[in-house]
Amino acid sequence: MTFSSCLTDKDDALVLDASVVINLLNTDYSTPILKALTIPIFVASHIVDELKRGVVKGRQESDLLTRMIDERVVGVVELRGNALVTFADLVSGKSSDTLGDGEAATLAIAHEMSCAAAIDERKAMRIAAERLVSLRLVSTVDILAHGKVRASLGDANLAEATLGALRQARMQVRESQFDWVVDVIGAKNVGTCPSLKRIAKNRAGVPKSLPGTGWLPTENGDGERRSMVYASGGRPPGEPSKSRSGHDKAKVGRRERGGGDGGFLVIAVRGLSWCAAVVWSLRILRRRQW
Repeated sequence: MTFSSCLTDKDDALVLDASVVINLLNTDYSTPILKALTIPIFVASHIVDELKRGVVKGRQESDLLTRMIDERVVGVVELRGNALVTFADLVSGKSSDTLGDGEAATLAIAHEMSCAAAIDERKAMRIAAERLVSLRLVSTVDILAHGKVRASLGDANLAEATLGALRQARMQVRESQFDWVVDVIGAKNVGTCPSLKRIAKNRAGVPKSLPGTGWLPTENGDGERRSMVYASGGRPPGEPSKSRSGHDKAKVGRRERGGGDGGFLVIAVRGLSWCAAVVWSLRILRRRQW
């Protein structure tokens, strides 16, 4: 199935959640990407505050976002009116059915403005689909996959930007977006992106209990995608096992002879039986002497 961006020319504004902001800032092309969309971009004031708190942990996104705000690439919106009521509803109730302040503010403002919200968290997407039915939702990948963004950056810069979001910010990718992402970054780079490994493993049908990070796609010399290969130490089917060292062979030999944990137990029981037999024989000899 061919993936196409959910963000279209019909969208006349976009409100970004913190996760999307962080993803875009880690592309190193955030300003060109957002300018390429040619629509107003907004963030809730809660998102600005949220990123400022990240400075304590050594993160730099707050300064980068402030720069884009100063350059009027992004506008800041406060909660007011009906958006404030929607916000209160989204943050109230059971933890499984409520959102954090930043996510709730993003959805509430986008709903009030009748524009799309860019958010990556599955829980937020689920709750929005249940409570804010008319709200359009897009993801970071939808922004990167927009035709205007690709035309503005070019293939090489788009690949670099996507890799930055994947590696530095661990950008979330949906199953339907996986093929597009792999085509952009190259299959050889999938193994360097933590958020792609789970989908790659599921695509290959590998049980999660297997060791290693998962089955990952690679490329042949012609650049065509071929069968999945197991990454980080796992042995693909049909590949000969590595020769064992002398120490490993000795361990295997002991197991085969019953010299593992079970073998030691057998030896211990036999030893106790032998000691009991000796004691019994000595008692018999003493009785005969008397």
